[in-house]
Amino acid sequence: MSLFNIFGSANADSPHYWGEYSDSCRQISLKQTWREVTFLIFDTETSGLDPSKDNLLSIGGCELSNQSIAISSTFEYYKRGNYYPDEKSFSIHQIMPDLVENGLEEKDILARFITAAKGKIIVAHHLAFDLAIVNRLIQKHYPKLKIMNPALDTAILAQRLDHGQFMDSSNVKRQDYGLDQLLDRYGLPKEERHTASGDALATAFLLQKLLFAWDEDSRKPIGELPIS
Repeated sequence: MSLFNIFGSANADSPHYWGEYSDSCRQISLKQTWREVTFLIFDTETSGLDPSKDNLLSIGGCELSNQSIAISSTFEYYKRGNYYPDEKSFSIHQIMPDLVENGLEEKDILARFITAAKGKIIVAHHLAFDLAIVNRLIQKHYPKLKIMNPALDTAILAQRLDHGQFMDSSNVKRQDYGLDQLLDRYGLPKEERHTASGDALATAFLLQKLLFAWDEDSRKPIGELPIS
């Protein structure tokens, strides 16, 4: 995904907020240090684990700015709809049917999330899944658009710190880089796991820890991170 990919640019069919959003993404400089940028850490809860067919149930996030987690920035939005979870799904995300019945319409969620993402580096743990879920929802309503932000996966950053910039991914044990495993390794809280906002906050704590390990004095340009 390129920061300047025209596929994400505003056009006549774009929602009213997209032009300002796309301009803000183009203005992000990867020459800045991580102290100088704002990260939007997000997570999705879904009806299953296949982003090509399963649906968004909720999305949550929070910001890391000036090396600190902005707890007041935390948000969580439930998508309106009819959802009756099976026992396995409910044990993971514990989303009751009334939360989605009284949730927001899809376009409202997109407007709020894209507005929150303006000018920020977006971050998720196992980013590809969450990004695919969000882009699929965007393209359901706006087929020519997709997320434009520079994006960072905390799982890949943790692997890079352990194995180096030129790591051989075939030698990486993926099971060692789950969110729970990394939270345990770094002694970070995980009491709020398995809600979108709770997972986003846990990922923010992990991101903060990883960034300090990568560049404690905040002197390196963020372009040296594994940003896509």
